[in-house]
Amino acid sequence: MSHNPSLVGKFAGFVGAVAAFALVAGTVLPARAAGPYSLDREVKTVRGWTIAVNKQRKGCLAFGSFKSGTAVELGYDTRKDAGFLVFANEDWSFISDGENYDVKLVFNGNNRWNARARGVELGDLYALAFEGVKEAFIIDFAAYSSVRLEVEGQHLDGFSLAGTMDAVKAMVDCSAYVSGQ
Repeated sequence: MSHNPSLVGKFAGFVGAVAAFALVAGTVLPARAAGPYSLDREVKTVRGWTIAVNKQRKGCLAFGSFKSGTAVELGYDTRKDAGFLVFANEDWSFISDGENYDVKLVFNGNNRWNARARGVELGDLYALAFEGVKEAFIIDFAAYSSVRLEVEGQHLDGFSLAGTMDAVKAMVDCSAYVSGQ
């Protein structure tokens, strides 16, 4: 994975940290209000992914960014015993907050997952959010080597998922620890 420090700053600028400052990808960012996609407390970095606590969900998430300008967030909401997945990019201005979109994820060039995502505006970023994702899907997602994202039949982005399994394992361990507190 190739980190995009500018994108990390924009995403974190919206979802930010509750503390005075958060250290994300080597950049100190100002605090912002907590929310369902916020990186409230960084735990560690695993193979280019930032593992962080999300207080609202009482769980953890893995956040990664790519050279294409796309950010990905995988997480677990212990309150609902379900996962979530978010793809965000500042160039996706066609996405409207609150609207639903037909999305296809194509893994390793041929394995497909069709779902409906909700449009979410995250500061300067336009995002597609999947809520209520089964834990098994998050594990499967991490096991693939690549993903291509299609929205309403149009190719939007694609990238390598190298290192994602290690990040998801760290996120699951973090969530188990946080939910036990």
